[in-house]
Amino acid sequence: MNKSLRDVQLIMLDMLKEVDMILKKHDISYVLLGGSVLGAVRHGGFIPWDDDIDIGILRKDFSKAERIFSSLEKYVYESSEKHIIPDGPCAHLHLVDDEFSLENSPTLDFFPIDKVPSVESKKQRRKFMLWANIHHVSVLRRPPYNRGKLKKVVIGFFIKLIPKKIMDFIQMFSLNKILSMQIHGEKWLGNIWQGEKEFFPEHIYLDTVLMKFENGEFPVPKAWDVYLKSLYGDYMALPPVEARKPLHKSY
Repeated sequence: MNKSLRDVQLIMLDMLKEVDMILKKHDISYVLLGGSVLGAVRHGGFIPWDDDIDIGILRKDFSKAERIFSSLEKYVYESSEKHIIPDGPCAHLHLVDDEFSLENSPTLDFFPIDKVPSVESKKQRRKFMLWANIHHVSVLRRPPYNRGKLKKVVIGFFIKLIPKKIMDFIQMFSLNKILSMQIHGEKWLGNIWQGEKEFFPEHIYLDTVLMKFENGEFPVPKAWDVYLKSLYGDYMALPPVEARKPLHKSY
């Protein structure tokens, strides 16, 4: 493959435009998340070294969206529960063709936006996050690389110790616990795979505004300043030069 990162970003932009049309056709709302919001605000498009696009879809629409994406012939859709490539417990839409292998494919990431306990419901939130973390590990099937050395060692030990069938059961059981706890959820929403820094009153995810992203416009949280400060702090400050590199792929 002789494509540069910028070449791949422009392909992902075309993928996003297609996804935007598909979701509108099926009356499914979505919102850009994480680094894609930061890129829109700070760079007017991609963060120059970013190698994916992050998209959030409400849990009530997520299964429907997954069925639609799984039917697209030109892409490989990797569901949030059955990963082809261990990366994170979200879903991925890959463009795989003569130029791109699955490992280096242009990729869109899809995250379910779940009902979560409010900041005042501390006990319920701790319980919710326990099951979310168990599910995270059971889907990932490898130690997390960003949760500290001790957790990496301990979790890695248990993953090797637990048979696959039991891990499959834990994955299903923990997801059902997460979903059952949302019945009594308060008016808060969150991307549970990124932790409590992405837990907000529901209007943060539901009230969106179109923002320029490269040569298109896509929905971001209307309160994007509140959102980005929670995730990144001083989000307009650039990271050190040595940190300005793709996190997932090598181009």
